[in-house]
Amino acid sequence: RCLECIDMAVCCASCLKDRHARSPFHKIEKWNGSYFERRALHDVGVTVCLGHDGAPCAKVDKEDGVDMTIADVTGIHTLTVYPCKCTATGADPTPFWVQLVLARLFPATFSDSKTRSAYTFRLMEHWHLDIMQGKKPVYDYWLSLQRRTNVAVNDLVFYDQSGYKNFRRAGRYWRDLTSRRQSGQAQGIDAFLPANRYPGSVAIVCPACPDPGFNLPEDWVEKLKDPTERYSVSARHDTETNVNCLDSSSFSY
Repeated sequence: RCLECIDMAVCCASCLKDRHARSPFHKIEKWNGSYFERRALHDVGVTVCLGHDGAPCAKVDKEDGVDMTIADVTGIHTLTVYPCKCTATGADPTPFWVQLVLARLFPATFSDSKTRSAYTFRLMEHWHLDIMQGKKPVYDYWLSLQRRTNVAVNDLVFYDQSGYKNFRRAGRYWRDLTSRRQSGQAQGIDAFLPANRYPGSVAIVCPACPDPGFNLPEDWVEKLKDPTERYSVSARHDTETNVNCLDSSSFSY
């Protein structure tokens, strides 16, 4: 039976495998004659197939499967991932890490020969929100994720400290890419911003602060001659009004 599905109906291993072809990160239990013991979907043959909407690629053999450690909000799982080897005419196969990203699996490294760990987008989004809201260290979050994992099934994963290092590295990648996407740098936003902006900056600019070429009138220089008119920007590093990173005097117009 599955502990994540709503009904938790008891079924055979074959039916359980078919039901979880698209939900490979659920937790399951197996009746051993006396009680339900924790098992993994990997034990009933659930795998992850990339590139064909969950179906295995016709050009992939059983030996092409990659045993990976994939973390989700439900815990840390060990699954076999089968890449897609289909190619367009004269083109190379899609890199393995790209196929993982298209399947919403964030790899711990972007080297195909070393990619053995990945994290679901759902986990990365949950982790990012958790550390931003609760200021929880990455190590504590990883420990809590380990405690959600079935230690009897993933004992080697549980005590492998390299898993924390991989997750920490993936977290840095995720935060950097998120900043670039949300700031518009990934879409080339600098081409549409005023020339006085710092190129490549991912900082959030206050839309209310005066910015020539953005929200000031064209004759703002002439208006400065009027003592009642003055444009200035107040730069603060934090809410304690300490300017630690910027020279605020350079922003007075």
